[in-house]
Amino acid sequence: MSLAAQPVCALVFIFSVLLLLDDAYAVGPGIRNGNVVLHPRLSLSAGYDSNFWRESDAEATAPVNPVKVFKFGGGLSLKNRNANRAALTLDLDAMGRYVTADNADETASSLDQAAAMDQARGRLRFSLLPRKPISIDLFARGTYSEQPGVELLKEDGYNRLSASFGPDIRFRPGGRPGNRALELRLGYRFSIDRTLATSTALGSNRGDKNTQELQLLTHWKFFPKTALFIDVRYWMVDYRQGVDLDQDGNPIDGPNRDLNPLRAELGIQGLLTRRLSLTLRGGYSNSFHDAGDSYGGPIARADIEYRFEPRLVLGMGYAFKLGDDAFSNYYTLQRGNIRFRVNIPGRVFISGRAGIDYYKYSRDGAPSWTALLPDRTEPIFLGRGEFGWEPVDWFKLSAAWTFENNRSKYYYCLGENPGNCFAGDPIDLAEYTRHTVMLSATGNY
Repeated sequence: MSLAAQPVCALVFIFSVLLLLDDAYAVGPGIRNGNVVLHPRLSLSAGYDSNFWRESDAEATAPVNPVKVFKFGGGLSLKNRNANRAALTLDLDAMGRYVTADNADETASSLDQAAAMDQARGRLRFSLLPRKPISIDLFARGTYSEQPGVELLKEDGYNRLSASFGPDIRFRPGGRPGNRALELRLGYRFSIDRTLATSTALGSNRGDKNTQELQLLTHWKFFPKTALFIDVRYWMVDYRQGVDLDQDGNPIDGPNRDLNPLRAELGIQGLLTRRLSLTLRGGYSNSFHDAGDSYGGPIARADIEYRFEPRLVLGMGYAFKLGDDAFSNYYTLQRGNIRFRVNIPGRVFISGRAGIDYYKYSRDGAPSWTALLPDRTEPIFLGRGEFGWEPVDWFKLSAAWTFENNRSKYYYCLGENPGNCFAGDPIDLAEYTRHTVMLSATGNY
């Protein structure tokens, strides 16, 4: 990172750590002080992770190393009541972790025996004239995390920072705010994504970018809880060009991966009946890369959920999405899942989820040394089960199990030339299997 960029990143980092968001839990009554309501949060958990480093059990270079994990976090949300002229919402939340490895001498990272910031997330929203037909919303969001290194060549992991800022202008004609059926929204966001405090050898800085986003949303609520919408978005994405390796292991300039993607979708979302909810959206997306191959084609998402009140909830979903990341120009993702939740008398519940994510990466924009390697596809099977007790709406005790199984055949070499495997060279395999078991207590008063 250049010296000129350090003050900017430091300011954004401080701002992002202060703006922390976690809306995963039900909210309690809060603490009222005049026109302000405060909701404090606390979370504690401990458990076992069978493959914290996501290693393959078919490798001899970096054996699978289970760890014990302790997580601790807290947060605070603040908002003003009876907002007529101005409304403010501030959410703060941070989660730390301490990891102790069963065989610490078999990893190369200091994160296996130390405390770290697992994740800090945030949001600030300030609205002018929120109840009027024309209103302006100002948003700021931030996420910061310290991720563990994977494989021996990744030293101390990397720190990831994302932040976005921008306004929305909303037009909602009509009288009472709760009865307005039509909404037109024009929004703008400026975002940064940075990898901090890491070596360029890790390759994670290939994901550093600046993004500008324009959104035009038309939303028509034709039933009280059901709406049709048209969502059009355009991005201008500027990746920071770095240094890559060629097929012989020599340093070269990285590829130009800048893009200007366009996405247009039409959909319906909400309740079809008192028990049946549906999200159905589809449209067209094009990545419009400056160099190399671009994706252009359909995208879609469908999700359905049925409630047998008050005991059982069943749901399933499918999505076909387009994305860009640090590896190559773009990837396509097919994601499917089924899920359930059973509510038992005594405020006890059992929930489960099973699914698959199937990633397929383009070759254009990938590091030059990958030219002789196979196509990168990653089918990842996912599962989760949870047993919990909620004595009140804002407090939960739970035991959860998660499962990940990456069936990818992709690999690269850990010798002098990562694109050509010579006899005796160690190999890094993308495949892995991971289980976690966590006991947690969470409260959001």
